[in-house]
Amino acid sequence: MIPELEVALTPIGWERVKVIAPHEARRLALHLNTNGGLVAFDAHQARKSAKQIETLERDIASVLIRLQGLTDDARTTVNLVSTSPEERNGGWPDHVGAAISSLTVLSPGLECWRDQLKRLGAEEGGRGRPTNLAVRSIAFAVAEIFVIGTGRKPTFRGKSGSDLFAKTVKAVIDALGLRHVETIDGACQWAVEQLDEGRMARLLDLHNGAEHQRHLSLFDVAKLIRSEP
Repeated sequence: MIPELEVALTPIGWERVKVIAPHEARRLALHLNTNGGLVAFDAHQARKSAKQIETLERDIASVLIRLQGLTDDARTTVNLVSTSPEERNGGWPDHVGAAISSLTVLSPGLECWRDQLKRLGAEEGGRGRPTNLAVRSIAFAVAEIFVIGTGRKPTFRGKSGSDLFAKTVKAVIDALGLRHVETIDGACQWAVEQLDEGRMARLLDLHNGAEHQRHLSLFDVAKLIRSEP
């Protein structure tokens, strides 16, 4: 993250977020990159990308079930052949288990990315004008940082720069060097509206130091497989 962006986020507790929720801080930083946090150029592309992520999630779930279903002989053979002769002294690593673990920990990130794309894809610009998805992505990331960093829900009073949240969003956009972003007010309002009771509870838990990753459970895997067309 560029220094100017760090400075812009300081008033809403960015330093605290990095300490108490480092995993979440890295995720949020991805949305505040030099491309303006742009994950899709328009709502149609966002919906298309969300479907691609859903397909990937189902594919991973399918692979997990098949890997976990390997017989002991099959698993031993795969692990043995996947290990170089030089590394076989005294045994060999459980490559299959490592693959299962690696695929499993991808679940929270993919779920988060898919949900963000769906939120953006559900919004269309008014009067035929496309929604500025880059600004909305930035505003939403700033809103989440605000809650984790301060323990409060951001407020928006209808004028850019009239409160700490809107001032921070504008400062972040300026730090990123974005131009022609006349939709800051709408993006701030939209971001605040996304902070429903469930999301606020999760963010406040992070504010209180309860960061944890939710791994893909067998129940989640089965649910994804059942939804496969």
